[in-house]
Amino acid sequence: MERREFTSAVNLFKRVLETDPRHVQSWGNLGLAYASMGERGKALECLDRALELDPEYEVAAGNRVAIERLREGERLGGEIDSVNYYRDYKAKGKKSYIAETIRNIFGKRGLEE
Repeated sequence: MERREFTSAVNLFKRVLETDPRHVQSWGNLGLAYASMGERGKALECLDRALELDPEYEVAAGNRVAIERLREGERLGGEIDSVNYYRDYKAKGKKSYIAETIRNIFGKRGLEE
């Protein structure tokens, strides 16, 4: 996905999900790939599946908000950052991906308002 080869990414994430249909990050990544191809409906379905498997998966929740704003056929733009949520956030307890993202965008003041 970082190379913006979304068709290949979709195929690879589908292969992972054939092996492990409960792999939350693959559902989230599949959603991003679909959104980047302009397939909003499929993207939201995948993100919903990720959140069904793990309601605390902040990356999918944040991405879902962005993708909800798209119209069908409109592509998700911008850079795609790699995040290992389970290693870097969930395993560390109270560290929040969403709070850190807001802080990076708005600074500490953004969290206080």
